[in-house]
Amino acid sequence: MKQLRRILIALYACLGTMTTAAETLPMNDMEQVAADTIRTKKDTIDTSEWAAKVTGEEGQLQPRYIPAGDTDFLDSTHYYNRFALAAGAGYLGQYNKKFKTFAIPVTASLTYNFTPIHALRGRLSYAKLHRRHAYDVKSASMELHYLVNLTNYVRGYSPTRLLTFSLYGGLGGRLTAHDNERTKSPFLLLGGQVDLSLGNNVGLSLQPYVGAIRDEYFLHKESSSSFYQFMYGFNANVQFDFQRRRFQTHRLDSSAIYVETSLGATFPRTGQASTGLGNAYALSIGYWPNRILGVKASIIGIDYVWNKQKTEKVLIAMQQVHGTYTTRNYAGIGGGRVEVMLDPFNFSQKWRENRFFDVDFSIGPEYGRFAKSGESLVTRYWAATVAAQVLYKVPKAPNAMIFLEPRYSWMFYKIPYANTDNELRKKERLFLLSAGVRISRDMPVPKYAEEDYYHGDTARNFARLSWGGMRIIQRYTTISGSYKLNNSIQASAGRDFNAWATAALQFDYSLYCTSSIQSYRVNIGSTPKSYQGLWDINYHLITLRAMYGLPINSLLGYHRHERAQRLRLNLLTGPAYTWKVRGGNRLSKGEMAGGDNPTLSSLPKRKHSNFGWALAIQARMSIKSNWGIVLEPMGEYHFGNGSVERLFLYNHIGAIYTF
Repeated sequence: MKQLRRILIALYACLGTMTTAAETLPMNDMEQVAADTIRTKKDTIDTSEWAAKVTGEEGQLQPRYIPAGDTDFLDSTHYYNRFALAAGAGYLGQYNKKFKTFAIPVTASLTYNFTPIHALRGRLSYAKLHRRHAYDVKSASMELHYLVNLTNYVRGYSPTRLLTFSLYGGLGGRLTAHDNERTKSPFLLLGGQVDLSLGNNVGLSLQPYVGAIRDEYFLHKESSSSFYQFMYGFNANVQFDFQRRRFQTHRLDSSAIYVETSLGATFPRTGQASTGLGNAYALSIGYWPNRILGVKASIIGIDYVWNKQKTEKVLIAMQQVHGTYTTRNYAGIGGGRVEVMLDPFNFSQKWRENRFFDVDFSIGPEYGRFAKSGESLVTRYWAATVAAQVLYKVPKAPNAMIFLEPRYSWMFYKIPYANTDNELRKKERLFLLSAGVRISRDMPVPKYAEEDYYHGDTARNFARLSWGGMRIIQRYTTISGSYKLNNSIQASAGRDFNAWATAALQFDYSLYCTSSIQSYRVNIGSTPKSYQGLWDINYHLITLRAMYGLPINSLLGYHRHERAQRLRLNLLTGPAYTWKVRGGNRLSKGEMAGGDNPTLSSLPKRKHSNFGWALAIQARMSIKSNWGIVLEPMGEYHFGNGSVERLFLYNHIGAIYTF
C-alpha cells in the first residue's frame, strides 16, 4: 500500500499543472512542507504542523491540505452541506454476439460525501433503447455507486482545486417495457469521473463507464446464447454542491445576458450521391451565470437540397423534345435547441475583460419538425449539436460583438412503414457555417466624444438602399431551368424616434423566376401538336411594408442610444401588400419545340395580389458619422388563396444614411 501511494504521488507531481495556481506554496513554507508526512492508516494527509489558516481579507481556507483526521471538511452545522445534485445526459451502447443497441439516457443523481475521499451516489436514468428496423424499448434504471476521490487521496483536500479525478463502481437494476411486456435486468458498472469546478457551487462532471447486464428482454427476443451483454458509455452532468467549497469566480459582466442572431449556409452530409447547399437561420438568447459556464436557447430554421436527380433527353420521332434537366428535392427543418456554453479563456488567471477576441464552445440537444420532398415525409426529429463561436468585439461598441460559428449536428428521425407497426430509424449529418451579431447587457458604457457615433439628438431620420436574395421555402421540389437567380432590391425611409421605437416604410422590387413542366402547343405545318416540356416563367413582385421596430439593445437595458450604439439590433414587424405580375414565358434552354410558335396551353394569371405579414431581424452598424451598413434577414407570410406563394425569405444587405 505504501508503494502504491508513492507511485501515485510521483504521478501527480508530473501532472501538477492540473491544480490551480492558488495551490502553489510560498517559498518560506518549504521547510514546513518537508516536515509533512503521509499517514498510512487514515484517508487524510497529516498536516498537523501545517494547520489551515483563515485570511482576514477573504475568509477562506488556505489552499493546502486539511489537518489529519479532520472530517469536518464541510460545514457540519448543516447536514445538507455534504450533498450534491447533478443532472445531465449521455450515451449508452449495449451489444453481444447477436445484436447491438444504443440509447441517449437522461440522468439525475444525488451524492453524499462522507469524507473528502469517500462518497455514495444514487442515480436515476430514463432512455429509449434504439435498434434499426426494430421497436423502441422504454427503460428506467436505478443505480447505487461508491466513489473514491483519487486526487484528494494522493494530494490532500483543497477547496480551490480546479480538476479532480475519481473512480467509482456500482450496481443497479433496469426496468424494460414494451407494450404489455415488462422485464427486470440487474447490471454492474465500473467507471471513472472527472470533475471540473466552474464556480463556488457549480461544476461539470464527465463519467465514462463499462459494465455488464443480464438483459432479459433482448435475450428472449433475440434468442441469444450469451448469458449477459456488454455495456459502455458516458454521462455528462452539471453538478451543484450545497457547500460553497470551490474557488471564487467573478461574474463576467460584459456577457451576463445577451441576444444574438445569425445567418449562414448549410452543407448536408446525407450520404446521397448529389446534394446541394441550403440556408440556416437562428435567433438566440443566452445567459452567463459565471465567467466560464453559460446556457443558450435558440429558435432555428434550416433548409437544404437533400437530393438532385437528372432527367435524360427524350426523343420523339428522332427529334429531341425534352432536354436534360435536374430536379431538386428539398428538406426543411424548424425547431429549437438548448446548449451549455463553455468559455475556456476564462480558466486563466490572466483573463482580461477588455480583450477583443473570444471563443465559446457549446453542446446540447435539438428538437423540432423535419420535412422532405420526394419522400413526402413530415416527422419529428431530435439532434445532438456542437459548435464553436469565434467572437470579435466591435470597437467603440461595448455592447456588441460579431461572430463566425461553425456547427455540426447529428440528426435522428423515424419513417413509419406502411404495412407494419415497425419504423425505419435514419440519421443525417449537417455542417453549418454562420455569421451573426451578439448584443449583450451590462457592458460598461464609455463616454465618447461628441463627434463619435450617433452624436446629436436621439431622434434621427434615415434612408437606405439594399439588395439581396429571395427564396420560396415551401417549394420543396424544383426543376432547374435557364432562369435567372431570384433577387430583390429594397428602398426604405424611416425614423428612430427614441431608444425604444423605430419605424420605416419599405418598397421592394423582386424578380421571381421558376421552371416547371407545362403542356404547350406547336404548329407543324398547318397541324397543331401538343407536347409537355420545361418552361421558364418570370414574375415581378412589388411589395409595400409598414414596419415598426423595437431595439433589442434597449430591451437588454442598454440606453446610450445616441452615442454608444455603434452596432444595434432591431426586431421589426408589420403588414405587407404584394402585387405579382407575370413576365415572360419561354421554353427552357435544351428543350426543342418540335414545331413552330410554342405556346403554353394554359397561362398563369397575369396579375395577382395578397396581404401578408413580415418579421425581420435587422443588424445596423455605423461606419462613419452618418453612414452605416445594414443586414436584414426577413420572413414574410401571405394570407388567402391565389398564385402568390405563402412564405418568402429575404436576405438583404445594404447601406444606410442617417440625418
